[in-house]
Amino acid sequence: MIYRPFLHLCLTVIVPSTISFPAVWMVVVVAFSSPLFAEDENEEFYETYQVLDSGPVDEQFRRAQIDAGLAKLSDPNAWRRQSGIHLLASWGSSEYAKAVAPLLDDSDPGVRCSAINALLRLGGQPYVSQIGARLNDSGEYSDEFGGRYPVKGCAARALGRLKAQEYTDTIASLSSDDAAFVRENAIFALGELQAVQYAERVAGYLNDPVPWVRGEAVSTLVKLQVRDRVSEIAGLLRDDDDGVRYKAVKALAQLGGMEHVRDIASLLDEPRPHRTDPGFLKHGEQVKGMAVQALGRLGAKEYERKIAKLLRYKDHFVADSAAKVLSDWGLAKKYGIVRNPFSNPFELRNP
Repeated sequence: MIYRPFLHLCLTVIVPSTISFPAVWMVVVVAFSSPLFAEDENEEFYETYQVLDSGPVDEQFRRAQIDAGLAKLSDPNAWRRQSGIHLLASWGSSEYAKAVAPLLDDSDPGVRCSAINALLRLGGQPYVSQIGARLNDSGEYSDEFGGRYPVKGCAARALGRLKAQEYTDTIASLSSDDAAFVRENAIFALGELQAVQYAERVAGYLNDPVPWVRGEAVSTLVKLQVRDRVSEIAGLLRDDDDGVRYKAVKALAQLGGMEHVRDIASLLDEPRPHRTDPGFLKHGEQVKGMAVQALGRLGAKEYERKIAKLLRYKDHFVADSAAKVLSDWGLAKKYGIVRNPFSNPFELRNP
C-alpha cells in the first residue's frame, strides 16, 4: 500500500469556516502524526496529540470528529479506515479503544499498523496479547519513497512502550530481521523493556549498515547503561551520518565518557554538518550544538574559550547551547550572557 501523508492531510483538514483557529491548528498537527513523520528524534507515534490540551476545543467539533472517525472504520477504502483511526486517536479517549481494536486484524497492513499506534494513545494495555500476535505478522506497507514498514515492527515498538516483558525474547529475535524498520523498532523496544540480557546483541548493531539502526542501538545502550561500550560509541563520532553522530555525542555525555572529551571537542571546529538529509538539520547544526552541551555536562572547563567563541555563532542552536553551558559554569556575567525566559533550555536529558 502506498502511504500518502499529503492526501491524508487533505482528507483530515476539512473544517467549517466557523471553527476557531486553535481547532484548525490542532487538526493540522494530527494530520502530520502519521508513521512517515513520527520517527524524528525522541518522538513517538501520537505524542503530538498532547497539543490538544494547549487551547480550548469546541466540544461540538470534537464530537463531530469522533462520529466521523467511527463511521470511517467500516469504510471499504483502506485510506478512509486509516483516517477514521487517526480521528479517534486524536479526539477520542480510552472508551474508543474497543472500536479500534478489531482493526488489528484488518486486511490492510497499513491499517493494522495505524490501529496498533492508535491503541497506544487510547490505552493499549488490555490489548497487549492482540498486539503481541502481530509480531508474527508478515504484512508490510510502503511509501512513495520506497520505504518498507512491516507490521511486526509497529508491534515491537508498541509492546516496548507498553512494557510487555513477556514478549522480550520474541522482540529480541526480531532485531536480526532483514527489514531495517523492524530492527530499529526491536532495538528500541529492548531499551524500553530494560532487557540488559540482550545488551551484547544491541551493541552488535553499532555497525549496522543502516544509519537509523546504528543510532537506535546507541540510544538503547544508554537506556541500558552499558558503560563498557563507550569506546565503540566514541568511534561513531566520525560516522558518515550526522544523526548517528548526534546520538553518539549525547550518549558519551550521558554515560560519562570523560576519556573522549578531546574527541567531542574536535567537533566544535567542524565547518559544516555532513548529513545530506536536510530534515535532520531543520533546527540547525545539531551535532556541534550537542557537542557543546556534552562538554558542559562532562565539566570540561578547559574548553571554555572555545565554547565562548560560539556565542556569536550563526546557528541559534549552537549559540544558545554555548550560552547555557557557560551560564551553568557560573560565567554568565563574564561573557555578558542574559537569560531569555522564552528560549528553549536545550538541556541534555537522561533517557
